[in-house]
Amino acid sequence: MPGINTIISYENNINNYDKNLNDILAKMNYDDTYYHEIIFKNSNMKIIFSGYKEYPYKIIKSNNKLILIDGAIYNKTDNQIKNQLLKIIPPIMKGLTKNTELISDFVTSTDGEYVIYFIDTEISTLVILNDGLGRLPLYYYHDHNKFISGRALKFVVQNLLSVNLDDKALLEYFLFFVPLGNKTLFKNIFRLFPASIIITNYKTRQYNLYKTYSYNFDERLEEPGLKYYTNILYDSFMQSTIWRKDYFRDRRSLIALSGGLDSRAVLMSLIKCGIDFEAITFRDFYNITKRDLPVVNEIVKKYNIKNKLFDLPRNNIKHMENLIFLKDGMNLNEIMGFVLFSLELIVKEYGKNIVWYTGDGGGYIVGPRYFGKKIKSMHQLVNNLIERNSIHKLDTIAMILKKSSKSIINYLCDYFSTYPEQNFIHKYDRFFFFEHLFKFSMEAEDRVRHYYWLTTPHYGIDFTLFAFKIKNSLLDNWIIYKEFLKSLDENCIKIKYANWGLPLSSPLLPIYLPIREIATRNMRFKNNIIKVLRFIKDPTIYGKKVKENQDVIELREYLNMLVNTDDFIKSYIDIGYLLKMASNEKSTYRMYSLINIIKYLNLVENKKV
Repeated sequence: MPGINTIISYENNINNYDKNLNDILAKMNYDDTYYHEIIFKNSNMKIIFSGYKEYPYKIIKSNNKLILIDGAIYNKTDNQIKNQLLKIIPPIMKGLTKNTELISDFVTSTDGEYVIYFIDTEISTLVILNDGLGRLPLYYYHDHNKFISGRALKFVVQNLLSVNLDDKALLEYFLFFVPLGNKTLFKNIFRLFPASIIITNYKTRQYNLYKTYSYNFDERLEEPGLKYYTNILYDSFMQSTIWRKDYFRDRRSLIALSGGLDSRAVLMSLIKCGIDFEAITFRDFYNITKRDLPVVNEIVKKYNIKNKLFDLPRNNIKHMENLIFLKDGMNLNEIMGFVLFSLELIVKEYGKNIVWYTGDGGGYIVGPRYFGKKIKSMHQLVNNLIERNSIHKLDTIAMILKKSSKSIINYLCDYFSTYPEQNFIHKYDRFFFFEHLFKFSMEAEDRVRHYYWLTTPHYGIDFTLFAFKIKNSLLDNWIIYKEFLKSLDENCIKIKYANWGLPLSSPLLPIYLPIREIATRNMRFKNNIIKVLRFIKDPTIYGKKVKENQDVIELREYLNMLVNTDDFIKSYIDIGYLLKMASNEKSTYRMYSLINIIKYLNLVENKKV
């Protein structure tokens, strides 16, 4: 992953890391545009930028202090950033105060995707803080002798002599496709939680980590009337777009346009802001997105915009392997086999000096989060989360990992009990954002940033923090989102939402949505229903499904090859049961979920990532 990476030797021997560093950095040359630059070095610490020249980062100097910004801050000038940080950070570094209020104000008022590094050589201290939503994943390791952080997990893993698999994180991966909390798959290697700060003195070995802002989904607004919410959402969304427009005024603007509501919201804001852009739409080999194309064509015609359609190939195992290597097993996607091809297409067509606008995950911010009966107990919450978010059955996962289903449920009950919310639906909201969306979405967006910069106004800090305070009753049935889109352009809600086949303005929506929720509550059942509906709508898709079944066969053979050449994973997984399950599996998505983890651990074991 492009960005800033750090190594601290508390033993004053930073040069000892040089032996392996060149090999590690070579593995981070994802294409021939990548370069590696030492930004700062002394006997204790080395800070390195790895990336391509179009990737945004800044160096701000002030006497014996150095401020590095990995990523982009959209709403503040360099001088504003410097002056605010010079006021806030030095007292924290000297241990005089945690300055919770000042640092919280900075984080909640600073819009962007960023990790900030503040170095004071006079007192031998490094501070690292990230944005309030954790938009740029950062991984780190700390012990008595060293501190290592990296935007790429492989930078941390490879700088350690050995790593140990975290069996709890492995369980969580099989359940939810991501480890929970700040865990990675490895013990003592963590992902920096959103709105966090790390402070370490590289001479005294002093180390501290705490939150700069605390979220609690029990805290909701009581303001009456949709207009109040709609006006603030509109203003903050438009401001978010304007700030991004101004920051990237010298770049070519592209927007990922689908038949969804999120890309439509971004499109409306780009048009309103007068941004010159081109819309990009992808047509996949399996016609998964076929329902999007008529909607895209209607939007293009109605708003008279430039649109380019790219065709994507069949799933490709080589591309899948490259993606697992690229993202260190931290990104699972139903189009895993050809997603890299789409990114390479864009670079070939437009280069890297672009800004890619997307609505990825944006609808979840102001859309419904939970449908269903009231959750009255922790066990009910856990069962609900598994039913809605795991595509493997709990008993299947228990057999693979040689555990009991009861022990898994009890472990998850204990974990979710640590959430600060008292309301079980609000605990679900926390899971929805911080365990699911912010990991899937942020990692998927980082995948794009290997090639070019991506942003979305939906994750503007003002917009998101306000949306978190809206009551679920106003989010349900897309009430708020409908009014929000209508405020951007009242005609856009009259165009079909491709996933439903209905527009938001349809009078049938209040009937359709509850039925849809009941029919698709279980992920496995949901996927089967979608397949049937697609076939009814377009029987010609059958030929493509035959090809997909061939993909499953190839993936099954690939999985057999992996597990039979990897003794490491056998101590954690019941290989016999795993292969038995895979022999009956017909879903490429579930096959990817198995291959992704085993292939990545194989690469780690063989020191290839």
